[in-house]
Amino acid sequence: MKRKEQFCQYLLSWYDENKRCLPWRHTDDPYLIWVCEIMAQQTRISFLLDYYNRFTKQFPDVQSLANAEEADVLKAWEGLGYYSRARNLWKAAQKVVLDFNGALPKTKKELLSLPGIGEYTAGAIMSIAYGIPTPAVDGNVLRVFSRLENSDSDISLPQTRRATANLVETVMPKGRAGGFTQALMELGALICIPKNPNCIHCPVSELCEAYIIGTQKELPKKSPKSSPKPINKTILIIQNSQSEILMRQRSEKLLLGLWEFYSLDEFVNEEDISTHLQSLGLTAYEIKPLGTAKHIFTHLIWQMRGYICKSENQNAPHGYRWIGKFEFETLAIPAALRFYVQKVLNDN
Repeated sequence: MKRKEQFCQYLLSWYDENKRCLPWRHTDDPYLIWVCEIMAQQTRISFLLDYYNRFTKQFPDVQSLANAEEADVLKAWEGLGYYSRARNLWKAAQKVVLDFNGALPKTKKELLSLPGIGEYTAGAIMSIAYGIPTPAVDGNVLRVFSRLENSDSDISLPQTRRATANLVETVMPKGRAGGFTQALMELGALICIPKNPNCIHCPVSELCEAYIIGTQKELPKKSPKSSPKPINKTILIIQNSQSEILMRQRSEKLLLGLWEFYSLDEFVNEEDISTHLQSLGLTAYEIKPLGTAKHIFTHLIWQMRGYICKSENQNAPHGYRWIGKFEFETLAIPAALRFYVQKVLNDN
């Protein structure tokens, strides 16, 4: 009990003096806290700040997000990656309007019924927005408690996450649930970092079992991920005589709903490109290399070679459209293709 009380006291005192000034820490609006927590998944806080400010300015509340077009939501999310987060946020906003009168629910069960909200996000909203003591266990929290308890349990296992959630729940103070949740996140983000934790400046180091015996750099334990699979892609920026670009909206799970250039899942030379275009009913009078690019997804690596192909033909192949420059700039296009998007913009 004494260790628990000391932990809360030391952690919260440190947080009050050292917390970063972040926009969502100046509000108790559940919607804004929800948006921030969704954006922060798989994304560094420093990177998402501008996106958060723009997104919440365009969609300041649940109703505005629910009323938006999916394409506009994806465009506002462009560059953040993991677009299923944006799509689920949009769908969840519509459900909140329809089923909860436009107010984000206050029970964990109801929050978990919304698309894109899992145990962690529900816990964060419950504790930060509503002050209800509810564990929010992410990678930062798992790392902190693995070291605090000197635990060699694999943090990638569901049972380890559940055990940590139970531990957090026993420690969490009822009067400052939101501050405690954010303090844990802040400790993991700034001090108890994955490599070379800054134990000298840690407010709870004297309570940390791993630090006391010197095993903090060996923790947490986590099963290694499989290496991303490389895929060779030839990106074809096909332009007609009006300088419109041939594009399609993806129907695949990866990058669903985003727009992309014509591509082939292999590297091909210019002669083969010309032959392939002819099979589509397109005759290229100029094919010019645009350079190489690479993008790493969680499980895939796109290794790309790009070409600009100029064609006089007007008929677009099935599933594709000719896109003019004005419309092109309004489309949500994957960050994976940013290198070639810039080529298009600079060329025009």
